[in-house]
Amino acid sequence: MTTETRSLDELLVDMKILNFNETAHILGICLRTLKDLRQKGAGPRATILSTGRIGFRVKDIREWLDSRAETQQVDAEIPNAPTTGLAMVPSGTQRNEVARQ
Repeated sequence: MTTETRSLDELLVDMKILNFNETAHILGICLRTLKDLRQKGAGPRATILSTGRIGFRVKDIREWLDSRAETQQVDAEIPNAPTTGLAMVPSGTQRNEVARQ
């Protein structure tokens, strides 16, 4: 959907800014984990609103989640799952890149 065909409501939803508590709740992680991810530069992109006030745009949270999508399930990381030898391949990663790791 292009910007021209999106309604104002749809655009405003993507621009909505959530605080740390709201973002952690939506992601299903604890507040400490979100803060740790941010400190490591591994969390969703943050928006600095003012001195001491940081938020997360819905659009940035969606993009961060999409970037973390797996292309294959990893049986070894699922407790009590049978092992099939599948490896986790992050979205957009080439097979030979995984083999070198």
